[in-house]
Amino acid sequence: MEDVYDVFVAGTLNYLVKMLPGLLAAAILYCVLRPVRLKRLAKLGLASSNAREWAMLVFWLYCGAMSVLTLTPRWLNWYTALKNGGLDRPFFQPGNFEWIGGILDFFKDSLYLKLWALFFLAGNIVVFAPIGLFTGLLWRGCGAKRILLIGLTVTLCIESWQLCIGRTFDVSDIVLNTLGVMLGWLAWRSVDRRSPAFTAKFHVVPRKEQL
Repeated sequence: MEDVYDVFVAGTLNYLVKMLPGLLAAAILYCVLRPVRLKRLAKLGLASSNAREWAMLVFWLYCGAMSVLTLTPRWLNWYTALKNGGLDRPFFQPGNFEWIGGILDFFKDSLYLKLWALFFLAGNIVVFAPIGLFTGLLWRGCGAKRILLIGLTVTLCIESWQLCIGRTFDVSDIVLNTLGVMLGWLAWRSVDRRSPAFTAKFHVVPRKEQL
């Protein structure tokens, strides 16, 4: 039971705390750029509904949190850095390359490593699903090929960047993350087919319709 707590509970709480700076930065950027974005839509004769704006805010917060988790070194702790007045080691360091990363832990005897492998697999799929979900929900014209390209591009850029900050370029991450993006998009497609009137609330509309 202690292994389960360490992997799923303590690990999740640690990630949530690490997300906080990204969430704050994303919220500020959303508030600053929202008037500019709405003004641009107005010039095009379009308007964004309240439902779309709330969904957009959630997506911005998600992107901010994910930026902190994926684009900073694993050792980086924002609270410690602020307390000490800076970083205690270089931000940029050479990383390494792996093919299947934590998946190999499934085949080890340690229960802790098996649980970590499960957490690794599930986490890499679930945390990237919102990209596919929100992309389909907020922007029209996102077919399967386009969302697959988006998933591959985003994950490849993240993995390449991690090579520069002492982390690992893991091919299995690219596969799992892209799978997560596609599953998120399929979830949106399922809802869209069953309730198109609901998903339409999250698209931009001509201003005259909103008025």
